[in-house]
Amino acid sequence: MHEAMQTAQFFLLILFFALGIYAAYRAAQHVQREKQRAEEPVLHINVQITGKRIEEIPKFGGTPRIRRYAAFQTAEGVCMELRVKRADYEQLVSGQHGTLTFQGDRFIEFVSHSSDERTRPPVY
Repeated sequence: MHEAMQTAQFFLLILFFALGIYAAYRAAQHVQREKQRAEEPVLHINVQITGKRIEEIPKFGGTPRIRRYAAFQTAEGVCMELRVKRADYEQLVSGQHGTLTFQGDRFIEFVSHSSDERTRPPVY
């Protein structure tokens, strides 16, 4: 019985150690990805909003995570889809023309040409 407990403790220690290494690896990946994003230029381009969609990601035993996306198209026909926050998603209207500001794959804001209203409140 004593030997079985030692074996179980050993496996728990190995499992804990492996989870710690995995968590450190994922944290390093996140930091590297954020550093790469920060080095990308902030771009401002004229686009038309071509669509919006919602993706529900199931969560074990809880409310699903909801991600919101908006699709944009340039005058040259280049299409892109960016993840947007809920407040931005609610203000974007399909067919609307405006200036999209983004950095890499990160949506910053959309300013409509028709009303010149921003999808984000100004930051002071």
